[in-house]
Amino acid sequence: MSIINHQRETHSTQEKIVKYVNEIHGIRYRELLRMTGLSNGVLSYHLRCLDNFGRIRVNRVNNRVTRYFSYDVSTHESYVIGLLRQETTRKIILYILENGMCGFNEIIIHTKKVPSTISSHMAR
Repeated sequence: MSIINHQRETHSTQEKIVKYVNEIHGIRYRELLRMTGLSNGVLSYHLRCLDNFGRIRVNRVNNRVTRYFSYDVSTHESYVIGLLRQETTRKIILYILENGMCGFNEIIIHTKKVPSTISSHMAR
């Protein structure tokens, strides 16, 4: 493969990744793997390049959860989006918005989660 073809292929792969990151704010690594069809190492390489070149923003929470954002999304917005993409947290927030003031036990019943899970989500 010539150098020009390799550069063209790299550019198109990175453009595809940037497109997904721009369309799905807070996308996770595994989602990108499924959507792009790339191997683990190839995706990791391209994400690192895109991050180094300032094309995408990588948001890591507690060295456990990594989400990818475009630079159009502020740091504060990326934090909120990250919370809303978690199913239990989203259920809690929507329940409170729909029902106004509600008690802890009502949230437990609505989400069907144990008190310790609800407590940790509420703390965030």
